[in-house]
Amino acid sequence: MQVILGLLAERRTIVVGKSAGAVQSAVVAFLDLIQPLHWELPVLPLVPGYLLSRFIAAPVPFLYGCTREGIELALLQMCKEGSKLKSGRIRQVSKVP
Repeated sequence: MQVILGLLAERRTIVVGKSAGAVQSAVVAFLDLIQPLHWELPVLPLVPGYLLSRFIAAPVPFLYGCTREGIELALLQMCKEGSKLKSGRIRQVSKVP
């Protein structure tokens, strides 16, 4: 429920899970659950970890999917580059298998 409310409030959202297929399915399912509204902002059901650190810097709300390995790689890459998350916080609201 918190993910859907976050999408309705146009928050930056990253769906993370072990399996690429499960992550992609979850992203599409969240878009289906907000119908009849339509998400007009960036959606990438599966972002490779090596690109995620660049996409996170987007100045607009987004809905991205990434595997756990990908998110770990992105965070490591961001630390090496000296990047900081501008939102100031990361929180987990639910788990995707």
